[in-house]
Amino acid sequence: MSMNIVCPLCGRHVPEAVFDPSNFEDDVIAVEVSGLGRGRGFQVTDRYSILDEPTIIGLISDRCHRILHLVDEVGYLPPDEYRALRATLDSWVKYARGLEVENQRLRDELEEEEDDDEYEDDDEEDSPLVARLLRKINRETSFEFDSLESAVMFLLEN
Repeated sequence: MSMNIVCPLCGRHVPEAVFDPSNFEDDVIAVEVSGLGRGRGFQVTDRYSILDEPTIIGLISDRCHRILHLVDEVGYLPPDEYRALRATLDSWVKYARGLEVENQRLRDELEEEEDDDEYEDDDEEDSPLVARLLRKINRETSFEFDSLESAVMFLLEN
């Protein structure tokens, strides 16, 4: 006695020995047929994809989701739940990217303040401006002056 497998999607009976859906085409195909006369069968006259037919694809999609739920009850997510989780994930990813940008901005600000603190002179009223000017002179001359005064004196001498 041989066993037939009934396709859970279409209901067609197929011998177990030939059942292998891994070789099926990745498309939903419709065919047009014409009769060959009484008792002679049919002939395929046209073959085309119907992936853009929402009525047919909707029926297939609904049945496939029921089959997935049947064979993988634990790991299966219904489409609405999947879409909701996906939307939540997308919003968290967007939020996280915003935090990365804000984090980088704050790091840059902190680094700039640390540079300002390094050159800050408490006796001078406008020390952030002086510190920036000293940093610029140090970069331009490739030298590390301790104060703006010593940097200016050096530049005036040369």
